[in-house]
Amino acid sequence: MNADTTKRIIRYYEDLWYQKSGVFKPKLMKILPAPLQMEICYDLNAVPLYSSLLFRKLPEAFLRRLSVTMTHQFYLPGDIVYNHNQNKTIMICVTSGVLELLSDEDDESPMISFGKGTCFGEISLVYNIPGSN
Repeated sequence: MNADTTKRIIRYYEDLWYQKSGVFKPKLMKILPAPLQMEICYDLNAVPLYSSLLFRKLPEAFLRRLSVTMTHQFYLPGDIVYNHNQNKTIMICVTSGVLELLSDEDDESPMISFGKGTCFGEISLVYNIPGSN
């Protein structure tokens, strides 16, 4: 493994530890009773769900069940979340940091920035259409 890859891996784990405050969703959670799993997942995901225009007015019982299916992804600065014209199949909620939409011309110039509390891609949960970003 080259030195750049090694540095990137170390940086990823250091940043992940900092962002998660040293707390990770344990694998042991799967052995908890379903209602307790649902309660924990809802507590972890309530803020992003209520940030979404699509989900914010839905019944809490539905959001609790939905929260169990949600996953969290951590990205380092410079990581690509989506490529141009790639089919989007997930909803994204920015819970910390900034996500930038880059220009097609040079893939470097930010056109718009999304900060904490921004949700987008809800429509991809219903329709599988290529995005223009």
